Amino acid sequence: MTENAPVQPVERRRWWPHRYLDESMPQGRDTPDAWLCRLDDGAHAFGIPDDSDGYGPKAIAEGEIIEFSACDTLGSALLTFDADGEPIWQPEIPAHVDHLWDGGDIISDSPVEFAEQVKDCIGAGFAEDEERTLAMLSRWPGDALRFRFTALDGAPRFLPLDPIPEPPGDIISAPADPQLDLLTPES
Repeated sequence: MTENAPVQPVERRRWWPHRYLDESMPQGRDTPDAWLCRLDDGAHAFGIPDDSDGYGPKAIAEGEIIEFSACDTLGSALLTFDADGEPIWQPEIPAHVDHLWDGGDIISDSPVEFAEQVKDCIGAGFAEDEERTLAMLSRWPGDALRFRFTALDGAPRFLPLDPIPEPPGDIISAPADPQLDLLTPES
């Protein structure tokens, strides 16, 4: 496969070294190149300088292959339940959404599973008060992508070895709900 130019920033897309993906992760960066840094001895590295949470700089050699993953923030949707406990999404969740998060403990890869988890958390009190929650929506476009590090003939950079996913579509927004403390997706 032919290597392309370095990845350019895409609005609402963040990148992580694939090895950093876990329940607790550092904040994503605009491009894989944004993870590059230097060690005290001047060697090229990637990671977070002065980090003590396991994301500190790791030396990287010319031609080394590193996997990165990207996440596209797609907006938000309001989940309410009718008196029978059936979920109602406003707006409807687009098919390309594969990650929903309530800003706390509920994380899911499908709207149906997310609604079930919320329902389990709030119990059966649907007739008295209409329950609602805000879901942040995102897309993790596929598997980890391979990048080759180079510092030859220019600035240090990661060159993609795999096709880069297309940018996300339009962002969707939940209707305003004064009863919720609205979260805003990471910009």
